[in-house]
Amino acid sequence: RKDVAAVCVECLQQTAVENKTFEIISQGKRPDAIAWENLFLRLS
Repeated sequence: RKDVAAVCVECLQQTAVENKTFEIISQGKRPDAIAWENLFLRLS
């Protein structure tokens, strides 16, 4: 899926996701732009 591929590519560029495990769920309409860094920084 396009969304899964986009997350995988972004994870390669973000240090906030190093050594983290998380799940992704696709719900509703996909926004035109996604603030990946902001989303990844919210991971605990």
